Amino acid sequence: MVNGEFLIVIEDKADADRHATFDDTGSLDRSTRAVMEYAVNGALFYGIHLARHTHYKKVFALGISGDERRHRITPLLWTTTGHARYFGFELR
Repeated sequence: MVNGEFLIVIEDKADADRHATFDDTGSLDRSTRAVMEYAVNGALFYGIHLARHTHYKKVFALGISGDERRHRITPLLWTTTGHARYFGFELR
């Protein structure tokens, strides 16, 4: 989804257990495996990639996993400062 100022990237995984994974320091894992297998990791990766190769400098990355009975939604904001901001809540 595209807006004049920011980009919205949504990554969806059918399994709620494939929501997000973290590295040894507690940061969101940005390895190839994590990006391919986990919703939040993939949404952030693709959002950053698109921001670096377009004029968009703000990205809302939404990691969504699960089904109608068990699901999770995590929103992140990434800006040109290079840091992702977790909104401090997760919808379940």
